[in-house]
Amino acid sequence: MQANSVYVFKTPFYTPHYKEFYSLYDLKDFLQRFNFMRSHKNTNIPTGLPEFRLGYRVGVVINGFYYKSDVKWGPRFIVAKSIREEKNGDIFALVPMDIVHGDEDSNIRREYGEIKFNKSAADAIIDLSTLKQIWPKRHKYANELERFLKQVIKNTKKTTRVRGY
Repeated sequence: MQANSVYVFKTPFYTPHYKEFYSLYDLKDFLQRFNFMRSHKNTNIPTGLPEFRLGYRVGVVINGFYYKSDVKWGPRFIVAKSIREEKNGDIFALVPMDIVHGDEDSNIRREYGEIKFNKSAADAIIDLSTLKQIWPKRHKYANELERFLKQVIKNTKKTTRVRGY
């Protein structure tokens, strides 16, 4: 029997909506190159927050058949360039937003705009260009992305030791 980890990316408003990776290197490379600023066709549907979620699943080959577990979803991330915290605790994030220019048939451009961030909307705000967490402020080595990846590695080591095969 052979088992391997599959890392999963999903986002509700951007293409690709869902993608699987078989190595952490490929996942990190994809995240750094993913373009939340890319223009898109006008659909009259608001794009929403630039968010994504990471998860993992285990794939197992038994007697020549490949089986996948359900996805175990991890933290939700909002993509932002920077944040500003007010004295009253409000957080404002500089995020990619739709800007309509021209006629209905033209592409929708994206520009950075400031929004008031609801703290319950996500687990962390991350700058994808550096893969650094910018909210909540934590020790530089204990951000949500790194904690999630460490947990995946730990769980993968457990699941690859399946008894009976």
